[in-house]
Amino acid sequence: STQSTWGNEIGEDGAEKISNGLRHVPNLQELYINGNIIGANGTRKLFDSIHHLLNFRTLGIGGNGIGDSGADSISEGLRNCPNLQSLDIRDNDILEGGTSKISNALIHVPNLQMLDISGNGIGENGANSISEALRHVPNLKILNIGNNDIGEVGADKISYGLIYVPNLEKLDIMGNGLGENGANKISDALHFVPKLQTLDISVNGILNNPIGLDRIPNLRV
Repeated sequence: STQSTWGNEIGEDGAEKISNGLRHVPNLQELYINGNIIGANGTRKLFDSIHHLLNFRTLGIGGNGIGDSGADSISEGLRNCPNLQSLDIRDNDILEGGTSKISNALIHVPNLQMLDISGNGIGENGANSISEALRHVPNLKILNIGNNDIGEVGADKISYGLIYVPNLEKLDIMGNGLGENGANKISDALHFVPKLQTLDISVNGILNNPIGLDRIPNLRV
């Protein structure tokens, strides 16, 4: 079953009410609470009840301003979500510190297939954290790290991590200031992801397409 409260600005109090309700729906598999300004406290309250969901698979909690503190709650909560397949935490200002915490917790969700951590200002250090964590999610099919200011160094870090996700089908790395050198780093690593169908490296200051991208069916440069 699915519960969605997308874009209703329910705030911290609303998150607490949802948390209380989760205790009574142990079979809930999908929860979308994007764009609700629940903040760090609301995130903590929400995750207080996640352990009641026995087969929880999808969480959308993007655009809630959870910050580094909220990332703490997510990282702790992931310990109780062993069947999670989809995690959307975009646009939450978690920065590199919060990214490190969540990355360390991915070891608890080995079945993860989709991770959207775009628009969080993770920088090159956050990119390194994500890259190292990819070894724990070998079934990942979709990775969105767009608009995170990872730069050329971050692109290099991500390229090394691709070896751990051979089933990857979509990679969004747009708007990261990669430049041509960073784009070439990504291009050189694409042989690690033979199933890749969609690659978005647009808005990265790339003047010449990196060699080897012509095989990607859906390419945005």
